[in-house]
Amino acid sequence: MSNTLLKLYYFDVPARAEPIRLTFAVQGIPFEDIRETKEDWAKTLKPNHVFPLDQLPVLEFPDGKMATQSYAILRYVATLRPSYGLYPTDPMERLRIDELLETFADMREKTRLVKIMPDGPARDAAISELANTTYPFYFERVERMIGDNKYSAGDHLTIADLMLFVILDFIFNLAHLGTPLSILNPYEKLQRIQALVAANPAVKLWRENREVKSLPAVAESVAL
Repeated sequence: MSNTLLKLYYFDVPARAEPIRLTFAVQGIPFEDIRETKEDWAKTLKPNHVFPLDQLPVLEFPDGKMATQSYAILRYVATLRPSYGLYPTDPMERLRIDELLETFADMREKTRLVKIMPDGPARDAAISELANTTYPFYFERVERMIGDNKYSAGDHLTIADLMLFVILDFIFNLAHLGTPLSILNPYEKLQRIQALVAANPAVKLWRENREVKSLPAVAESVAL
């Protein structure tokens, strides 16, 4: 591949890198999607401090400089082609997008903490609390934030929608907590945005071709 492309390093799972990958895809920006293996990470990359914070994702520039932190990378990539409006320049629009991003981050972290709990009654109780209390709490409030908007933060697609799409996929599919999809039924706005993102041609093509091959093995060891 050309050495002028940005390189995105992560594992062979969606997780924290997937909103960034989708942001590249929606804007039609070619990039190197580098999937590190669990073995290489444990034996070579982390011990040798190859990446700035010994964590992924990392974005590498053509001059070799690197950037860390998934949300910082996401926002940066979303500004590369401003005409797509994925992270608008208007301060109020950005505030609404950032508010949603941080809310989705809270949802993911609460899910992750339960996911890594050892099997047993405490984990079962925590899973039940997620489905019956935590998720409804957040879903209701996110719907209020959306208001009359077509998308999460306005009338066009932004990184908030891409993040919501990935978070819902994590909650109902990739976390493997058995969370029933039916709990999403009362939330028509979330379902609508999920469907809008899924129907986006660039998102659809990306998901058809991403070929995540090692998800079961890697997902158990990656802090999603």
